[in-house]
Amino acid sequence: MQGIICDRSHSKQFSRSASASARKSIIRILLIMAATLSSLQRTTAASKSLYIVRHGQAQHNPRAEAAKAAGCSMQRFFELMRDDDALDADLTQIGREQGRSSRLSSHVAKSLDLVVSSPLSRALETANLVVDGASPQCSFQKVCCEDFREINGSLLNAQRRSTQELREKFPDWDFSGIPTTDTTWSTELETYEACADRGYLGLCWLMGRSEQNILLVAHGGLLRFMMTMQPNVQMRDMRKTTKTNPLCDDRFDNCEVRRYLLDWEDSCDVKSVDDEETGSQDLSKSSARTLVLTQVDL
Repeated sequence: MQGIICDRSHSKQFSRSASASARKSIIRILLIMAATLSSLQRTTAASKSLYIVRHGQAQHNPRAEAAKAAGCSMQRFFELMRDDDALDADLTQIGREQGRSSRLSSHVAKSLDLVVSSPLSRALETANLVVDGASPQCSFQKVCCEDFREINGSLLNAQRRSTQELREKFPDWDFSGIPTTDTTWSTELETYEACADRGYLGLCWLMGRSEQNILLVAHGGLLRFMMTMQPNVQMRDMRKTTKTNPLCDDRFDNCEVRRYLLDWEDSCDVKSVDDEETGSQDLSKSSARTLVLTQVDL
């Protein structure tokens, strides 16, 4: 009898866990659908010019990135980042030099209507460095977007500061669109799929804005998952030469600058995806509209 009781208890726990996972999946689906509908109503032009930059080297990066370049496992990569972890990790001196070296030309900076950054300090500081020295005639806004933060949870470098602290560090940025405190960070690492979904939501948000020429500063993991794992983000390459260049969805180096055209897919033909909990086809996501990121020459 004890064995039967234990089995039933385990079954109830499994049922509660499955229900919680299902609720999270449904919430993600509804958010994607809402973002798509909102951007459909507000989009004013077909495509946007989007410069994407990964932040410069931060405190948790040097050893982990070196090991990754040498072919270490993902587990070892995270172990090294955890060893060198720091709350909302700042740029290293090398990272600041990378930001200055990646500074946009005055011609490009003058064309920008909007600069967008993750709310993590390393991305915000990189964005400031990349547009530093822009002409006084430049009239772009600097807006922070929560959707473009790095894969969330587990590591302290993924936890952001309060908006009050961020305003003190970065007074010329608009933080009105993010919560006062970090309510999403937890000790559990966000799934790659959820991170990819956030990136898609961020792109939908960009498409719903009126600005046409945009600079986005974000993170290696977020960009990689968004470009390779989100079924409603299609990657294309229209560069004149790609033989010696990385693929358009390859992982970004620190402070690497790429230029893309961001547009809705004409056919709006959306792939369904397998539900991660049940393995069944999730047709609800077909309500989301496909976005295309086309890499072009700088």
